[in-house]
Amino acid sequence: MVIVSLHIPSQLAEKLDRVVRKGGYTSKSEAIREAIRLLLREYEKNVALLHEEEFTGEVAR
Repeated sequence: MVIVSLHIPSQLAEKLDRVVRKGGYTSKSEAIREAIRLLLREYEKNVALLHEEEFTGEVAR
């Protein structure tokens, strides 16, 4: 694994702490990895839809 360091507002860090405690994650890192996976999945889905629209000329819904 690669180490990534980031700065986030304290309010966001507090919300992340609550998600970890209540959401069944073992660590902040685990919760952030899951959030990144979800973000990338959505991004890839949106990119695929855009490519489909370009190819077919139709707007996917």
